[in-house]
This record gives sequence, structure tokens and C-alpha cells, in this order.
Amino acid sequence: MINQALLFAFPVFDITIARYLAARGVDYLGIDLDQLDQLQADRLIAQLREWTSGPLLVGISSDYEKVEIFRSYQSLDEVLFWDKNSTISIPDLKTPQAVKISARISPSLPTDLDQAAKTILNIQNLQNFKLTQSCLGYLFNPGRETQTGIFDFDELEAFLDGLEN
Repeated sequence: MINQALLFAFPVFDITIARYLAARGVDYLGIDLDQLDQLQADRLIAQLREWTSGPLLVGISSDYEKVEIFRSYQSLDEVLFWDKNSTISIPDLKTPQAVKISARISPSLPTDLDQAAKTILNIQNLQNFKLTQSCLGYLFNPGRETQTGIFDFDELEAFLDGLEN
């Protein structure tokens, strides 16, 4: 289980990957609501609720109207507006209630939850990431299945193992 950094997997499209991430202690599973139609999103959210436990489910969209619609459904733990092309990290991210903030961040980092989101680094390449001690956590793309139930976990496993050491 990962104890040092908050981990936000985004985007998550597959149950196989989501279950693996939940078992590895990832804190957030992010769903790209802009890549799914309403039926696909509802189905994925229901499957994630049924087949995973632990991570918070966060829907993300760059469409204000879609964000408000999903907030009204209350099927996700959090729904955020975020321009995914921006260089700004995910805004307004709250830490899970079960997370002990003091155990997760160094004393030099802000404990204010609004400020904490600004210290989550966006990992562009899982193979070449550099572990940073001065951040709250990492936003990373876990990848997608090649076929239903088929995924090569080697790169993802090496990334997560590197964070545990």
C-alpha cells in the first residue's frame, strides 16, 4: 500500500485497471466525462462502485454544463471542472476524509486542502518520472486495456513500486 503520496489515476476507463489501482491503494480514480456519452459514464460509474472500494471516484469535464449535470446526479464523490489542456493541476481537489493529512505531507507543505491540490504533480511518462519529495501527490495516466480484461501492468507496477520505496 502506498503511504507517502496521494495518487490520482486519470483517466480510468477500465474495470480491470481500476481494481488493480484500488488494490494498490490509489486515492482517486478519475473519469474523463468528456470522452464518454451519458450511458457509458453511468455504466462505468456503476461498475466502479460495484467492483472497487477505497478510492474516491472523481468525474472531470471541461464542460460546465456537464459538470453541473453530474453533480446533480450525486453518483460521484467529486465532480470537477478542469481544462485538461491547461498547465494548472486539478483545481478544487479535496483529500479523502479517511486520509490523515499530517501523515501524508511534510510539515513544509500547506495543510489547507485548497492549497494542497496545487502540489499534485502531473506525470507525463510513467517510465521516466522523477520522485519529488516536496509534493502532496501525483496525477498519472494508468493506460487502457488492449482488450477487455487484457492489460500489461509492468509499467504501471514499476511506477507504483517506485513510489513505495
